[in-house]
Amino acid sequence: MKARPRSVEREVADYLSRIYRNNGYSPVNRIPILGRTGPDLEINEANLVIDVKSRIAVPQSHMLKTDEVGYFGEYVGVRLSDLGKILLKPYYPRPSVMVRDWLAHMDEWTREFKPNGLSVIILHKPRMKIANAMFIVKTDDWRNVCKIINKPA
Repeated sequence: MKARPRSVEREVADYLSRIYRNNGYSPVNRIPILGRTGPDLEINEANLVIDVKSRIAVPQSHMLKTDEVGYFGEYVGVRLSDLGKILLKPYYPRPSVMVRDWLAHMDEWTREFKPNGLSVIILHKPRMKIANAMFIVKTDDWRNVCKIINKPA
């Protein structure tokens, strides 16, 4: 794996760790193993099973504006910087088969190895600020993510 995706994974772990700490959860780190299936970040008591995708091929339609929540049918997305915000403008872009497949693959791993976990994909494009990366979760899990992220510390 190239250095850029590894550094993006570390930066996402740092960003999410700040959110976790504010909600009374343990911080997380990048899992330093190459060539594996499964999550890229450690799983803490929030039980979010996170895979980070930093690719040029990430669909531009999935890079939402600030204060938007994207409803993509089977999955929901927001910028990392918008996690925990209550009022977001709804946006309904077309879902991406590639993103759906990435999330389904992560969900297979979650069901087998962490059945009480919630599968998450972080979408990032090269040279993008980490705060603008997209947090993608299944529509059925969105309410639980909101409870996790808005938990009083």
